[in-house]
This record gives sequence, structure tokens and C-alpha cells, in this order.
Amino acid sequence: SDNIKITYADDLELARLILLSQIPS
Repeated sequence: SDNIKITYADDLELARLILLSQIPS
């Protein structure tokens, strides 16, 4: 669809948040 790039960017952001949340403080 036309929103592939936007969805891809959102997925990257989501993945980053997940990875950061997995890092023990």
C-alpha cells in the first residue's frame, strides 16, 4: 500500500522501544 514506508518506520520505532525495554537498567 502507499503507507508501507510509514508502517516500516513505525515498526522500527516499535522495535527500538522493545529493545530498549529489554535492557536491564
